[in-house]
Amino acid sequence: MKLNTLNTIYVFVISALLVATAFKVIHYKKWERFYYETSVFAPKYHPAYLQSVEFLFPDNTSYYVMSDDMENFNSDWGQQSSPSRNDDEAQLLPEKLFVRYVSYREKAVYSDTIELPKEKMMEIFKKAKKAHKTIPIYYSHPQKGDKEELIFLIGIANNGNVLVALRGKNFDEVILKKHLKRQTAYSRIVYLDYMTRERKEKPLKDCFNELFEGLKYDTILKRKIDSGYEKNANYIDSAILSHNYNN
Repeated sequence: MKLNTLNTIYVFVISALLVATAFKVIHYKKWERFYYETSVFAPKYHPAYLQSVEFLFPDNTSYYVMSDDMENFNSDWGQQSSPSRNDDEAQLLPEKLFVRYVSYREKAVYSDTIELPKEKMMEIFKKAKKAHKTIPIYYSHPQKGDKEELIFLIGIANNGNVLVALRGKNFDEVILKKHLKRQTAYSRIVYLDYMTRERKEKPLKDCFNELFEGLKYDTILKRKIDSGYEKNANYIDSAILSHNYNN
C-alpha cells in the first residue's frame, strides 16, 4: 500500500522524535548518574591552603569543592565536614580531579590533575546501593522524594599525597592514592573567587601570610607544629574509618 503525503509526514515526524528521544537518553546516560556529595580534609598538624580542588567532568563542565573547616583550621584526617553537593539531581561521575594547595609546614605548592577510575567508582556505587549502604539525602522540599548518596572524600595528606575515597554507611573505600607534583616555580597562583566566581591571581607569599595569620590565634596548634610534632607522620596510609558515618 502506497503512503500518501500526509502519512509520509507523520512517519517522518515520529521517526525524528524517536531518534531525538534515543539521542537524549544516550546522551544523558541515566545509568551512569549517581547522587553524591564531596568533603575535603587535611591532618590537623599539617594545615594547607586550598588554592583549587575541582572535579572535571566528561562534558567539559567542572565543580569547585570548598572546605570552610580547612580554612578555619578545624579539619583533621578523615573528619567529614559539611559536604558540598554539586546539584540536587543525579550527576555523572567526575572524570578527573584537579588539586592545587599550599603546604604550611613544607612551604611548597603541590599541584596535579588526577585521572579517576570510572569503572571502579561505578562498581562501588552499585555495590553500596545493593547492600543498602548508601546514605539518605534529607531534602527540605518533600516533593524531591527519597534519594540516597555516597560521599567523595578528598584527603590532603602531608608530603604532597592525596587520597580519594567514597564513604557510605559504615564503610570507606579508597579509590586511589596519588603523589602530587611539587611546584617550586610558582611566584603567583591563580584561584577562584567564590563570591564573584572569577579567576584571580595572588602572590604565593600571600597564601603563606594568610596561613600564618590564621594560625597565630591558635597558639597551641602553632607551637606544636613549630616544634616538629607529627612532622614525619604517614597520613596517606592511615585509616580514615574512625570518623565514619554511622546510622
